[in-house]
Amino acid sequence: MAGLAGILSTYLFHMVASRNLTFAGYVVLLYDHLLTLGDEIELIWSRPGNPVSIIFLMNRYLTPLVLAIDIYVIIPSADKGGLARNLTVRFCRTWFLTDAYYNFVLLASIHALMVMRVNAFWGNSAKLRRWLIGAFVLYLTSTLGVLTSALHGTVVTVQPETLLIHTCWGQIVDYMWTIWIPAILLECMIFTLTAIRAWQLSHSPIARMQLPLVKTLYRDGFQYFIVIVLCSFFPLFVWVKAPMSLAAMPNDYKHYGFPDHPQYPSV
Repeated sequence: MAGLAGILSTYLFHMVASRNLTFAGYVVLLYDHLLTLGDEIELIWSRPGNPVSIIFLMNRYLTPLVLAIDIYVIIPSADKGGLARNLTVRFCRTWFLTDAYYNFVLLASIHALMVMRVNAFWGNSAKLRRWLIGAFVLYLTSTLGVLTSALHGTVVTVQPETLLIHTCWGQIVDYMWTIWIPAILLECMIFTLTAIRAWQLSHSPIARMQLPLVKTLYRDGFQYFIVIVLCSFFPLFVWVKAPMSLAAMPNDYKHYGFPDHPQYPSV
C-alpha cells in the first residue's frame, strides 16, 4: 500500500508540474505578444499581405486560442488544465485529433519559413531550391505518416476522467518520439546551409559593405536554429527517457519556444 501511495504521489506531482509549466509558458507567450504588438502593427498590418505574413499571423493568433482550449480541457497522458467538468469520449477524442494535427500544421509552417529563409540567403538558386523543396516534402510526408499511425493507435485509448482530475486521458504509443526525427534532420540541414553561406559572405566585398545587416540576419538565423532545435529535442528526450506521467509536459512547450516577432516575416 505504501508503494502504491508513493507512485500515486509522484504521478500527481508530475501532473501538477506539467500543468504549471503550461500556465507559465502561456503567460510568457501573452506577455511577449503584448510587447511586440506595436512592431506587428508597424511591420505587418501597415504593409501589403503576402504568404509569409499570413503564416506569421496564423501562428500568432491561432496558437494562443488552441493553448487556451488545452488549458481548459487537456490532452492525453497528464493534467495541464483540469478546468472542464462535463467531458465526453467524443469530445476528448475529437479534440485530441484536432490539437495534434494543428500542431503538425503549425510546425510545418514554421519549417516552411526556415526553408524560404535559407533559400533567400542563397540567392534563390534553382538547384538548391529543388533540394530544399525535396527535403521539406520528405519531412512533411514522414512526419505525417508517423503522426497518423501514432494517432490511430492512441485515440482509441483516450477517455474522459471526471472524478478526480477532470481531464482527457490516454496512452501514447511507444514510438511517438520518432515524430521529431524528421524535423531535427531538416533543421540541421538548414543550419548547415546557413553557416556555409554566412562564411562565404563574410569573405565577400559586397557583403562587407552591408556588414551590419548581414550580421543581423545570420545572428537571428543561428539563434532561431538553437531555439527550434531545443524545442524539438525536449519532447523527444521526455518521451524516450521520462516516465509516462510527464508525457504531456512537452506538448505545449514547443509553442512557447519559437520566435514570434514581427521582424521575422518582414526580413
